[in-house]
Amino acid sequence: MPLSELLYAQVIKQYRRKRVVRVKHWVVFGTLGAIEQVLAVYGWKINTAFVERLNLDIRQRVAAVGRR
Repeated sequence: MPLSELLYAQVIKQYRRKRVVRVKHWVVFGTLGAIEQVLAVYGWKINTAFVERLNLDIRQRVAAVGRR
């Protein structure tokens, strides 16, 4: 079991015709209020920007991944 202080949330994107039509936030551990309170200190929101940027970098640099 994880520690009780762990805060973990996921962003679930729903696509229709290759476009994002809905974004849902799913709290796995902790509460939505606690997660938003921690992120508000830095001015952040729950999003996928960091992961999307990493995926784009990998696709651009590794030809085999970019073709998939």
